[in-house]
Amino acid sequence: RRTVAKSLPRLAKQDVRMGTMFAERAIADVDPDVRLSAIKTIQKLNRGHGRARDLILSGARSTDIRVRRACIDLLPKLMDEDELRALVDDLLKTETDQKLVEQLMQYRFDAMLEGTEAEKNAALSPALAVPDIDKEVLLAQGKRVGMSPAEAAPTEAPEPAPAETPVPAPPSPSLTRRPTQDEVMGYHDDDDDDFMPDDDMPYM
Repeated sequence: RRTVAKSLPRLAKQDVRMGTMFAERAIADVDPDVRLSAIKTIQKLNRGHGRARDLILSGARSTDIRVRRACIDLLPKLMDEDELRALVDDLLKTETDQKLVEQLMQYRFDAMLEGTEAEKNAALSPALAVPDIDKEVLLAQGKRVGMSPAEAAPTEAPEPAPAETPVPAPPSPSLTRRPTQDEVMGYHDDDDDDFMPDDDMPYM
């Protein structure tokens, strides 16, 4: 049986159906070496095959700890998170090995629900990067980009206003009499007095 069991992993690569059938028989054998060959065969199987999936699920409840360990290691590759948590809750009711219990607890742990704030943030998908042109626009408006503090846009120093020159007051009008043009040219009105009519002379 041991010699035949050693050929099961190679058979599983060539014929999944036949390899699964022989592994089902070998995994329940009383000889530990035969069961070890069955474990290696399970690890080589196409886990999408229906019978291989059933074999792994039943092996997770085997009385042989090596079989349980090998099958439990394959569970995350076999089902999604919700199915895995439901199965883990069932397996924890009967599992006695402390290391396997810790491994199952890790499978059941949901970082989004039970983790710390850092673990919850790590489980989130990363945000899309902001394009460089959008960053320039936001920074120019004095807004913050992502979690980085806002950078104030450089402002030019205002130019000093030119000093106002005092407006001269209009000259006040002079009260002194200015000479007329006739006086400047030397003309005088003294001769005109000779032609002034006498008050006693009658007008013609």
